[in-house]
Amino acid sequence: MRRRPWPIVILAFIHILGPIGNLILSAHVQEMSLAQYFFALIRTSSTWGLIDFFALLPMAGVAIYLCKKWSYPIFLLVAGLTIYSNFNTWSQAPDRFPAWGLALTLFLDAVFVGYFLIPAVRTVYMDPRIRWWESKPRYLVNAPGSVKDADGEKNGTVADLSEGGIFFAAEETISPQEPVTVRFKSGDREIEVRGTVVYHRKNSGAAHGGYGVQFLHTRETACAVRKMVRNLRRSGMEARGTSDWREDLTTWFVTLAKTGKGLVPTPQGQRAATNNNS
Repeated sequence: MRRRPWPIVILAFIHILGPIGNLILSAHVQEMSLAQYFFALIRTSSTWGLIDFFALLPMAGVAIYLCKKWSYPIFLLVAGLTIYSNFNTWSQAPDRFPAWGLALTLFLDAVFVGYFLIPAVRTVYMDPRIRWWESKPRYLVNAPGSVKDADGEKNGTVADLSEGGIFFAAEETISPQEPVTVRFKSGDREIEVRGTVVYHRKNSGAAHGGYGVQFLHTRETACAVRKMVRNLRRSGMEARGTSDWREDLTTWFVTLAKTGKGLVPTPQGQRAATNNNS
């Protein structure tokens, strides 16, 4: 799967759309139309009040979605400000913000904060190696090629290609962590680039399986491979691990409903990421 975990996507959009939900709830509590409440809010709120109402939650949503190390403290800061703001509004005007409204918002804040405190979720934000969806797309080329190591040149098949490396299926053994020179052709372009064997996977259709080779680019080879990948993308070449987002979301939801799994990033996804990053 090349997408972010669905819970992170869903929570991000809940926060991005938070001002709309707050607007609807507040207008209902005040027994006003959405337009009436919106214009009353604009007239009576301070600059900070408008930022608090309209900007903080979307800012947290964007941070959640981007999944960077800095996203984590931003989300926690916004959550703390939101809790403080809601409690302050209730204490100053309990007639306009009833206790049940305060309890609902505090409950939701606690759920969201609790989710992001789960170690597996926190690790996604703190360790970029876990974010498998950030790896470069790998295109299924199945092109003949060769890998040259200290023992000589070994022929095989370049099963897939990304800007960062290839997966090479070979009949002969190549030692892990071995420096190599890769030569292959895609379309009418042929390239030779240095690399390192970073992992070995068995049962890949060859006697000794396949090998993940990470490129050690020069400026020239990086440019050449980038052009090659761009041409593959433009030609409609299939990328490994891609799927329709609607099917993916449906599968996630059905799995969650049946097994309860899928609320947090799984170790299986993390291991897949390790392979895809080479």
